[in-house]
Amino acid sequence: MPIVESVFAYLLGGPKVGGAQEERLNRWRALPAADLAQPHARARYVAVHAVQSGRDPRRGRLLAVAAAGVRGGQLDLADCFLRVLRQDRAQVGAEVLRHGIGGEHQLGGVDPSTAMLEFLEYVGKSPLVTLGDDAGDRRLIERSVHSTLGYPFAHPWIELGPRLPSLLPAVAMLPARDWLAHCGLATDGGDHALGQAVAVAQLLQIVLAAAARAGLATAAQLVTVQESRP
Repeated sequence: MPIVESVFAYLLGGPKVGGAQEERLNRWRALPAADLAQPHARARYVAVHAVQSGRDPRRGRLLAVAAAGVRGGQLDLADCFLRVLRQDRAQVGAEVLRHGIGGEHQLGGVDPSTAMLEFLEYVGKSPLVTLGDDAGDRRLIERSVHSTLGYPFAHPWIELGPRLPSLLPAVAMLPARDWLAHCGLATDGGDHALGQAVAVAQLLQIVLAAAARAGLATAAQLVTVQESRP
């Protein structure tokens, strides 16, 4: 582990997991960083969709995380991920239920630290992609990794919202909630978490093609490395 990272982790209290889980976390941390200089045709991106309790990403808890991989510009439905995090008390409300995560799913979900370790292992060091420009999904995931594993999750992200005005002007004029439908990507499953992640991955395919035409041919030209936001 680099010295600076070790000091930073120490100041933040160190890992919150031990034993086999800490070994898994350390193996993930030791993976080489993604090569952001690779062209889109060789890169893997992971589109994510987070489900939270409530509407405020600064206070809400992560209830579920879904993801879909795009490699070489192609969506691979075999490269998908979904975990519902176990809750001590089920969260209710239309927003949660629309994602297909009822009380039984929440109470019977995966231990949060295990779920976040599995998420990190699935992602590897691939850049993460979110739909909106409000940083909600990013903030939820970063905070959940930090709170469950004790690790400050600084990772390369692509937020599609800020990219759309220049790459897809017609979509950019619409509210964020209408972007997917405008591109014909609204899912039959409504707001189901995994369906939303797949739709974001499909929008990413469109964005990558537009980016390549605009001369933005590598991940480095699209990625903004976000600082951890506990």
